Amino acid sequence: PARSLVLYNAARASTPLPGAFARRALTGAVPLDAWWRGEPATAQALTSLRGRRLTAAAGVARPQRFFAMLREHGLTIAPLPLPDHHDYVTLPWPRDTAEVIVTEKDAIKLDPSRLGTTRVWVAPLDFELDVSFVDALTTLLPPPVPRHGNSPA
Repeated sequence: PARSLVLYNAARASTPLPGAFARRALTGAVPLDAWWRGEPATAQALTSLRGRRLTAAAGVARPQRFFAMLREHGLTIAPLPLPDHHDYVTLPWPRDTAEVIVTEKDAIKLDPSRLGTTRVWVAPLDFELDVSFVDALTTLLPPPVPRHGNSPA
């Protein structure tokens, strides 16, 4: 018999089906140019942004979630909600904006050489699955197929 397994990406269930809730959290912050070089975000960098006036730009489906997470970390932000999948062909903030913080979904569309004097920070989002969901999913998956022949295992 088929079983349903629901993973909710919100604070409350959106259906009557039982399920698990994913946990979302910011992993830290990293300057955009460093992010492009593959440097990781750090909690220390995110904390260092407290007390500074930041524009928080978000071209995601629910930008208020991102803004709320930034505020929960003690950041002072001027929210700049943008349409989901915003292309950033034209920068959406004034040219004299000192600091901006964005999601990775937005950062991928930003070339550091186009920013002028604006310093852009990237705040990656960690998405963690509940252990009960992972265990339930594992029981629903078929067992791995054994490999044959000379291929490495």
